[in-house]
Amino acid sequence: MTIKQAIDIAYSYAKIASDSVPKALMRHFADSAQKEIALNTFYIQKRFMVNKKNTKPLKIVLPDENVGFARIIRRGSALPINYTVTDSSQIIIEDYGQFDIYFNILPKTIDLSTDDDYSFEVNIKTHGAIPFYIASKIAKDPRVAETCFYEWNSLNCIAKSYQNSNKEYNKYYL
Repeated sequence: MTIKQAIDIAYSYAKIASDSVPKALMRHFADSAQKEIALNTFYIQKRFMVNKKNTKPLKIVLPDENVGFARIIRRGSALPINYTVTDSSQIIIEDYGQFDIYFNILPKTIDLSTDDDYSFEVNIKTHGAIPFYIASKIAKDPRVAETCFYEWNSLNCIAKSYQNSNKEYNKYYL
């Protein structure tokens, strides 16, 4: 879903005239919704590989875009990994081998300079919730706002359950 599509849908959910809310505010709400999803519902993850040849502890600092360590997987083995997370941006690995380190990031900030055809960076399964969030913020009728917010929460709970049910990937290795 693009930002323009989400905003158009939000206006219809909120039952108010298109363009009755400033464009900057609409984009702010879209940005807030996407970041809320990325932080609490369906994470956006990146990974990088570390090749460690000995058991001497190796301190790894995650990139600046990191907002939370996700997991570490040893390539080619299901053996447990001896590592410590010292804070959300540092990991100490004491084993050897090739490791994939996953971390969570935030999506790009949506503002007035963002193109109308910008597609949300969060998982596509969560795109349908974004117009409900926007509509809950712009609706004039409190009952409509409450209903939209309820739908936003419901869809996020479903997405969170889906993500949690698919944690089985940790049992497999690359």
